Amino acid sequence: MPNVDHLLFRREHFPVHVFTGIYSTEVSHPMMPPYHPDMAEIDVELALMVMDQALQDTRLDFEGVTHELPYASDLLDRTPDHIIVDRPEGRIPTIERFSLLPNGLEITRNGLDCLYSSGSCDIYRDRIHEFQLPPDFSEALQREYRIRKVHEYEENGRKIVLVQWTNSWSTHNVVPIEAVFFKNFAVAYNNAFVRRKYSVAGVEYKPDEEGFVRFGEVAHRELEMQTQYAVQYTGIPEFRSVRDPNGPNLGKGLRFKTDKAVGGNYHGVEIHRDDIAEFVRKVKQYQKENHIRDWD
Repeated sequence: MPNVDHLLFRREHFPVHVFTGIYSTEVSHPMMPPYHPDMAEIDVELALMVMDQALQDTRLDFEGVTHELPYASDLLDRTPDHIIVDRPEGRIPTIERFSLLPNGLEITRNGLDCLYSSGSCDIYRDRIHEFQLPPDFSEALQREYRIRKVHEYEENGRKIVLVQWTNSWSTHNVVPIEAVFFKNFAVAYNNAFVRRKYSVAGVEYKPDEEGFVRFGEVAHRELEMQTQYAVQYTGIPEFRSVRDPNGPNLGKGLRFKTDKAVGGNYHGVEIHRDDIAEFVRKVKQYQKENHIRDWD
């Protein structure tokens, strides 16, 4: 199991800068971090869980520029200690506007949308983003997010490393204050996802040399299900339910393999260690939403 502390971003990795334009002094839109390549849609509950962390980190960003930014002190004076989420039953969770989030917010599986403007924060695949690598980006962090080095050179005695990734958080039509908040939200969400990924009981398993573990062990420990039933959620064609051949494919994008030495039946199915947490999350969410089992 990797040291999770080496796989986490910090808000300082994506700093806030102040610039003076023709008419005013403002914060620039900070660079948005990559999002974890194992993530699919946004987990609304996880997003809500990290909102206060995003708020506190945004506060720290603006505290760091109060001597340069005329309105920063007033902005911070009007910032609440906690974010209040409105969650009417059966409706999308929303956050009303406040100083650091002037157009409010609603949280969906597809992204974060401003309530009172066309602004949004979304996740994108297959778009190349280039970034000057901070000196304290660990190699483990780069591997976790599949960040690759593209160029390296010297400038004023300093080594500059440029890297690329293809999965990124992105903001659209947001004001600078919102951009800083969304940057910190993305950092907090990424870190929460990584902590959850490596906190499941799956870390106790003994993977093979390729990182795969017996699926049956995961089914029993994480889902409290018999293998023959849990495997029907994987989407592997030969193990689809006879009664429901068009059932959910919750293993899409995840890594499975079948050990032919076990006879090609469900006892030979294996799942990659790094995909256990995401598969378990999807199954529990599906079972809860379809009133199969309440995991609360």
